[in-house]
Amino acid sequence: MYSRLISLAVGAWILTNPAAGLSDTITLQPKIFPFSSFTLITGMAFDGKSIWLADMGTQTVKQIVRLDANYTVAQRVKIDGGIDGLMLAGDGNGMIYAANGQTVWQVSSATGAVKKIPGLGIDNCPQNNLAAGASFIWVLSSCQVKNGSSSSVSGSLLLRIDPKTGERNVATLGLVGDVGNQPIFNKGKIWVGGDHGSVVDANTLAVSTFRPDGTTSIGPSSANAHAVYLVAQGSDKGPQFIVAIDPVTLKETARVTLDNFVDNIIADDQNVVAFGQEQIYVLSASDLTLQRVITPSPTLIQFHADWALIRNGDLLIADDEMGVDIPNRILLFHDWRPPAAQTPAPK
Repeated sequence: MYSRLISLAVGAWILTNPAAGLSDTITLQPKIFPFSSFTLITGMAFDGKSIWLADMGTQTVKQIVRLDANYTVAQRVKIDGGIDGLMLAGDGNGMIYAANGQTVWQVSSATGAVKKIPGLGIDNCPQNNLAAGASFIWVLSSCQVKNGSSSSVSGSLLLRIDPKTGERNVATLGLVGDVGNQPIFNKGKIWVGGDHGSVVDANTLAVSTFRPDGTTSIGPSSANAHAVYLVAQGSDKGPQFIVAIDPVTLKETARVTLDNFVDNIIADDQNVVAFGQEQIYVLSASDLTLQRVITPSPTLIQFHADWALIRNGDLLIADDEMGVDIPNRILLFHDWRPPAAQTPAPK
């Protein structure tokens, strides 16, 4: 059974913008939707109509499930996959994609039809994660070369698959280290984190790399119509940063510094939400000032935001099993946004 070690040390936030002092701190009790029949939630995605969860299941039986409007299971689609975990991506236009081993499955939200799409097919290049955008599926792979009894990562590939024709093309990202973070699609480009950031043009597959000043690696990311937001790591055991990047120029536009480890990040046009190990931090999407700190109710015991969505104004977290009496579940937070700033009356 899967288990997770949660660090008990939580650092204080050190904010570079003095306006962050205007934030408030609240405790919220989320509504809980348990999924006790799941072996392990390993993904969460939105296809434009429905939310889907990936269930790792047993070694040979995996499934993705579609949730109804009340966040209960409405449909189950079995995937005949291997021993690897099951990853998900949604294209926002009624299609969901699941990846396992060297295969991708396309599932129609409207009809439930399943189409099997071959992946890269190289034994030493396992799939790490995937995204969907610009009418393509994007599969991230890390290639390994054996040296005697050990293996080392020699490079990373981003595979572009046309789900209609099966045509495949590859962009070489070079050595980017840990590429387990989910790539994101924004404004015609695919963004991939790792030892450095890689930005791949969806049409030409041209690759640009960058790393924000003073950082050593790039972790989870999210985006809205105006910016791409990255969790970047400083020196070993040093601070982390939330960094806003202009998706056109690749230039940094805002940054906030923190000591608390961030597991995940999600953004919409109003807010950027950073998930710590014990608290949730709500930042302004325009300049990353801290607006609210949310402490989930102690009745949760613990939580881990492996996957998150902002849907119909609610903040959703897919939380996999973390021990006895804590089943796979969705946590739904209402009223999580800070109050709108009041405009001073004219003099």
